[in-house]
Amino acid sequence: METPEIWTASDIAKWIGVGHMYVSEHLSKRSDFPKPLPIGRHRWFRHEVIEWAEYPPVGAGTPQRGHPSMGKLQAHIIWTSPTLG
Repeated sequence: METPEIWTASDIAKWIGVGHMYVSEHLSKRSDFPKPLPIGRHRWFRHEVIEWAEYPPVGAGTPQRGHPSMGKLQAHIIWTSPTLG
């Protein structure tokens, strides 16, 4: 069995295209964002973050279209953000 890859806030930030503080201070506090691992600080299983990004929550409505270069996680944030969506 392969050990799941663990991402830090910086890893997620690079994948999204935002600063790591945005992940630590905003995304990680969302009720629908994966819960951090009980090791260190701000650590998540990569597959849980990707799954969260690819599958919007039930009742999220219709996604807003963003810039063509927008990644899946960025689209998820706009899709579900009360200030952006």
